[in-house]
Amino acid sequence: MFFLETFILLLSSRGKIDFLQLARFVKQHTGLNDSQARSENKLHFQFNAFLTSINIAKAIHWLSIPIEKRGTFSMANIKTMNHNVLILNRFFDVFGIYPHSVKNNKHVRELILYGTMAA
Repeated sequence: MFFLETFILLLSSRGKIDFLQLARFVKQHTGLNDSQARSENKLHFQFNAFLTSINIAKAIHWLSIPIEKRGTFSMANIKTMNHNVLILNRFFDVFGIYPHSVKNNKHVRELILYGTMAA
């Protein structure tokens, strides 16, 4: 819990809601609690790496969506979609399926979004 308390102190200048969402994302999906670093230098590096991973995921997710259609950001959804893409690519390779045909396009999009939360 030391890491989360330090993290909260470092970023307390951010808005309350935005900060709480960011802290939850970092804690749940980037391994903030898994760190075993003790030196201040290593802790700073890890906090920066965690925040960078969140920002990269947001950029990759939102740049592919038109501005007027952008909804809320969920790191859990990003992880689920990436996992689905990896599994689907494996199936396509093993079974020799061409995913870009007109017939498969709708179903592939549906399977990529499978398991994500509706916002």
